[in-house]
Amino acid sequence: MATVETEEVKLLRFDPFKSTFHPAFWDAVTTKKLEEWKLDETPKDVVGYYQNTTRSVLPSYFSLDFNSLDPAPKVAGNSFVVHGLLYILNTLEKFAAVDKKELMTDIGKQIWNDIDAKVWLQNPSLLNRFILLVHIDAKKYLYDFMIGFPAFNVSDMFFASEPEQFSKLDVDFMKAIQRVCLEAQRDLLPYFVILKQDDEYVLKMLNDPICETVTEDKVTFPYCFSCCFVEF
Repeated sequence: MATVETEEVKLLRFDPFKSTFHPAFWDAVTTKKLEEWKLDETPKDVVGYYQNTTRSVLPSYFSLDFNSLDPAPKVAGNSFVVHGLLYILNTLEKFAAVDKKELMTDIGKQIWNDIDAKVWLQNPSLLNRFILLVHIDAKKYLYDFMIGFPAFNVSDMFFASEPEQFSKLDVDFMKAIQRVCLEAQRDLLPYFVILKQDDEYVLKMLNDPICETVTEDKVTFPYCFSCCFVEF
């Protein structure tokens, strides 16, 4: 049965990533391909980044740059790492024929296994994954690519509520959270927990044992949302 959006009822939607590639990324990939990987088609580790922007006119940008192949990439301020697998196919025929659905399913299973084994509590960025398929014609500097981000299917529909004016209590709470996050900037992660202890707010990592013992009304679970469009 189809669901029709009206002014009263709106489905909750999320803005998909808009992928951007720095020229230095393609230079690094080409160099690795020619000098190190050659005909090897096994997947390689790669990372991308997204930012928590406050500009409502900007979409959800996902970027790859010269750091993306680094085993220990340098992350810019206010940026979050997304782990991925890079597949370089040696022919256009292989690039066109590869089972993209199977690759997406496989990386989705990795996410689920990390959730089931609670590995993600140690490294929450493992919840964000992607695959990148590439074919390179190095002589002509031609690059064919496809990028994909797995997402779980949910059986229930979620509806967006109307925005409400912040109360003074809400504003004070948000200021307290902002202060805590700024103090913990060096450990910034896409998912974390903020606990209320007495009249103070403290930031905790998800694997902190105290998170399992506190009551629900004292816990806030923030996450980095990469898009500030009002319609999402």
